[in-house]
Amino acid sequence: MLPIPEEDSEGEPINTEVKDEEDKKEEEPEKEAEAKSTLFAEKVWVCKTTSGRSQVVLAQFKRSDGDTEKGLYEFRTIGKNQYGLLGQGADIKESKTFKPVDFGDMKINSIEEVVVGNLHVMMRLNGLNKVFTWGCYNTDNEERMVFKPTEVTFFTGKY
Repeated sequence: MLPIPEEDSEGEPINTEVKDEEDKKEEEPEKEAEAKSTLFAEKVWVCKTTSGRSQVVLAQFKRSDGDTEKGLYEFRTIGKNQYGLLGQGADIKESKTFKPVDFGDMKINSIEEVVVGNLHVMMRLNGLNKVFTWGCYNTDNEERMVFKPTEVTFFTGKY
């Protein structure tokens, strides 16, 4: 496994602290404290683009409390959104902190396989029997850029 880089391609330090909306709410005073699920990084992939000048770190996190209502797993990325590799949408140019990949309302409770290429990410979710991709890839000899996880229907029912 490759180490997580400490600085981006421009020499700026990368903040590896994970914060999401729930973390922000927790920082504010609350009337009643609720037990909060903690995310633990299980796997990390480093995507280096073919130019070698840009890289994205994809991390798979698992919820400590096994809460399948929110989704047992969460994927977060950090880096530059070159070729859509962050999976956070087209309006995000760069992420200096780990932020969730935008799966919309989909809950991820079972992962079969994650494949990280130079320009794209593919993920097979075994509970849903579906394959998703984001980044840059070719389809029918046409280059496509996908900025959020999108189902690849070609694979439906073929595995």
